[in-house]
Amino acid sequence: MRSGEAGADRAAAPDITDSVGAERAAAVPDIAERLGAGRAASSDIAGMLPAGASLPSQLQLPFPVIRDSFRGLLALNPDIVGWVKVGDTSIDYPVLQAADNEYYLHRSYKREESDAGSIFMDFRNKPLEAERNTILYGHRMKNGTMFGDLKKYMERDFFEKHRTFRYDTLSASYDVDIFSVYTTTADVNYIETEFADAAEFTLFLQQIRERSLYKTDMEHGAGDRIITLSTCDYTLDPKAGRLVVHGKLTRR
Repeated sequence: MRSGEAGADRAAAPDITDSVGAERAAAVPDIAERLGAGRAASSDIAGMLPAGASLPSQLQLPFPVIRDSFRGLLALNPDIVGWVKVGDTSIDYPVLQAADNEYYLHRSYKREESDAGSIFMDFRNKPLEAERNTILYGHRMKNGTMFGDLKKYMERDFFEKHRTFRYDTLSASYDVDIFSVYTTTADVNYIETEFADAAEFTLFLQQIRERSLYKTDMEHGAGDRIITLSTCDYTLDPKAGRLVVHGKLTRR
């Protein structure tokens, strides 16, 4: 991946919170900074604190409603902003977001050095909003981990049988209907996040549909919200090649 881009609730909360321990107190103040003002009372965040600890003064404000399945994860790492799961693949990961698209290229969800890195959201996206184009990046690992299994969508049979996947944010859950799969290069701006108006976004949707290897009968409109999965690909260019999957978000 280029440096500029980098590359109902879950039935049970992801079981990666065993090591929260002492990290909780340090992590919770960061949650206030990352999430900003919202709807829920500060008591929603108080449960993340260790026993006997008081709520920091910066948390004495309204905050977004955080789904129960994410509270333990936020205590482990407040950079966690979602979860993505694609059936019959290894893609079943937390989604991270940092202040840039570099930090999680080679860091795990525990902020530890890792060649595989993490699945992460473009720093320009607002994690608590369903934006016009939410972008997730991940390495194409040879063992199929991270976004390595996205290559399966290059096979029509797999695409036809796996047209939908699951995407969860801190406050909502979505079904994702895939409408475009293609290879491209890093100089093609499929990672646009800002659109001047509805007409510009509609044109963007038309362009990414036309690039797709497969044609679908899915209808689109200016009010759509989509998600873009991006990883490396070597078909068109060994360094700047990309494999892209676009899907339409429908709130559950």
